[in-house]
Amino acid sequence: AADDDWGIFGSKPSAPWRRLTNEERKILAMFIAINHFEEGTTNLDRHPQILEFTRHHRWLEEDPATLELMCRAHNTSMKITGGSSASDPNGAKPPPESKEDAKMRAMCLSGINTLAAPRKAKCAGGLLELVTLICTPQSDAAADLRMKWQNKEFGKDAVFESLFPDMRRSPEGEESGWTELLMFAGLLVLMVVVVVAVMWYLPLLTDTQKKAAVNATAATSAAIAEAVAEAGAPAAAGGVAASAAAGAALATGAAGTPEGAAPDAAAAALESQRKIEELQRQIEELKKGQAAMAAAAAGGGGGADDDAPHREL
Repeated sequence: AADDDWGIFGSKPSAPWRRLTNEERKILAMFIAINHFEEGTTNLDRHPQILEFTRHHRWLEEDPATLELMCRAHNTSMKITGGSSASDPNGAKPPPESKEDAKMRAMCLSGINTLAAPRKAKCAGGLLELVTLICTPQSDAAADLRMKWQNKEFGKDAVFESLFPDMRRSPEGEESGWTELLMFAGLLVLMVVVVVAVMWYLPLLTDTQKKAAVNATAATSAAIAEAVAEAGAPAAAGGVAASAAAGAALATGAAGTPEGAAPDAAAAALESQRKIEELQRQIEELKKGQAAMAAAAAGGGGGADDDAPHREL
């Protein structure tokens, strides 16, 4: 593309613009004159002339480069009369815009509005279909198109796209860019909500788990203390458990010995059983003695018989 075919930021080439012959310049000037209307009026009362003119000169409507040429003429007029690029290096301001310049630019915008409207309104039948819809609107959609035509919104959108080629959208997916942007924004918002929720609830969950663990530990300790208190003889109980473990070990060993050692293993097992029974008997007597002492203390006295269990031990 040539240097003047690039956009305002130089990031994407603008659409090509049509190089007119002398005859085509006259045709385009006549087209602009037919289409022009001031604010508060309309050019739809001249729609037969507009349609007839475009029917004879199809390049006006069918060649997108014609629309781009008119948009560039409009934008160049804006720069010359009021843009910063018109200022000289010494900082002098551009001359004030004359009424004639303003009128020529407004007439150019009217022509741009007519050429850009069918594509913006997605009318496959072109200008004829659009004019048929908006001359006598029969629906809310047609009335909305009529309002955009009267406000020259189609032309303003085309001028904007010519200034910023990166914002140009295809007719097939004009809303695709906004849809993708909204989806991306929605994902970002969802991610932020999830992160905030995790940061907010994680400390609460951790504290709850800590409290549950402390409560479980306390309950276990209480249960152990109660069991020891009920036993009354922790040392004796430990001895019983140790003796039982020893007896089980001896029994296991006896089962795995040869035939010659079977009598010795049996004798050892019987001896262990006898010791276990003796220890259990002593524990029972100790419990009885403790019960008697508790009864004597409750009755306010005691005798020689109270020490009988202890003398037996």
